[in-house]
Amino acid sequence: MPAYMGEKFLFNAIWNHIQSHKGPCKVYPAPLAVYLNKDNRTYLEPDIILVCDPDKIVEKGCIGAPDFVAEIVSPSTQSRDYLLKLNKYQDAGVSEYWILDTNRDTIHVYDFTSDRKYTFGFNDKVALRVLEGLEVDFSQFPL
Repeated sequence: MPAYMGEKFLFNAIWNHIQSHKGPCKVYPAPLAVYLNKDNRTYLEPDIILVCDPDKIVEKGCIGAPDFVAEIVSPSTQSRDYLLKLNKYQDAGVSEYWILDTNRDTIHVYDFTSDRKYTFGFNDKVALRVLEGLEVDFSQFPL
């Protein structure tokens, strides 16, 4: 499955929830630069971000930590997603980070606000903690 199909699935689930609940947050797909440090030179490009503070979005990308980040693992990004990006997002103040790994049939949810990690499979429904009421049904995920 091309990664963009998974990105589209998750993006649409979040976007539809925000639209139906008239929420203040906005979801953005890649490519969008996320500048986690104040130097505004170092950035990452996550697959999907959710931002609830509109002042963080500027023409060149997102300045500061998004509320939610999701990465869909590919063989070439695996170590970056599980190690480098995980630590950078946590240190920067991201509230929630998901790693979707289709090769391992797992969805890792890192809830940095409560310092907890959860692991789900692609037959599960997974609640997005930063968006009240949203539960993504991964049995519909295009594997």
